[in-house]
Amino acid sequence: MDKKVFVIILNYNGANDAIACVKSVLKSHYRNFTIVVIDNFSTDDSLSVLHQNFGHLASAFTFLPSSEAEKLSFIPGHTFLIANHENRGFAAGNNLILSRFLNLDSLVWLLNPDVTVEPQTLSHLVEDMGANYAKVLGNRVYSMTEPDRLLHVGGGVVDWKSATVRPAINLSQPLDYIYGGSLFTHTSLFRQFGLLPEQYFLYWEETDWCYTLKLAGIPLELSPNARVFDKVGGSIGRGRFAFYYYTLNGMRFLAKFKPELIYSVLFFNCVRIIKRLLSFQFQIAAGILAGTFDYFKGKYPSNVD
Repeated sequence: MDKKVFVIILNYNGANDAIACVKSVLKSHYRNFTIVVIDNFSTDDSLSVLHQNFGHLASAFTFLPSSEAEKLSFIPGHTFLIANHENRGFAAGNNLILSRFLNLDSLVWLLNPDVTVEPQTLSHLVEDMGANYAKVLGNRVYSMTEPDRLLHVGGGVVDWKSATVRPAINLSQPLDYIYGGSLFTHTSLFRQFGLLPEQYFLYWEETDWCYTLKLAGIPLELSPNARVFDKVGGSIGRGRFAFYYYTLNGMRFLAKFKPELIYSVLFFNCVRIIKRLLSFQFQIAAGILAGTFDYFKGKYPSNVD
């Protein structure tokens, strides 16, 4: 019997990307899936655009406010649109849905809205998951604008001295995390190890969750034939906001797992700031600087300013 798959897509101010993502998933050869799109309290017209388009795009479609998310159920080929009433970040947005499925025997595919998939991608993931659900799978990620350019193989490693991550570019590299933009696993691991950590708000959530599983002996593996295409950047871009959270949360991650290295990050952050200033990327330099200061001040914002 085909295993159930919940495809979870968290949207924030990126309706057109989310629509393209859903369209690509609906073309999957593997058919035993339900799509759940969460609009994470977008500040633009994403919710209305998604609502209007899904009504035409999906053959079976249901709209629910987050207060009624308990009405979610597994219906093959069905698309649910959930309107979240607040934005508490990437992990909390996904956990809203994951928490409803904890007691189900189901596979889960977390997808970023700015990702599209091939028709055979889901089939490869289900096949490579096999009967042993105690693992987390990633897949090759290519550039959406340059489809022949491999961005990474679906995961990466932590650079502990600089509190940064380095995407893996070949299948032989041991991984510390699976890329959260296309993460495939089973509900049993969320039951056993907990939901995605919500304290980060943005960036490092999947790194924390996956590394916790790695320490417990859970394999982080790559599906060699599964591919997705990533627009890169999405609704948040790659400016001050992104570098602020990446820097702040990288230091918080390091303090959790290897606190003895936290002061080495100061040197590397100074180098990163100088490089950005020399290339006239002043907003990015400001983001790195603010993230570093806020870590040491103990200021951990939990929402978007």
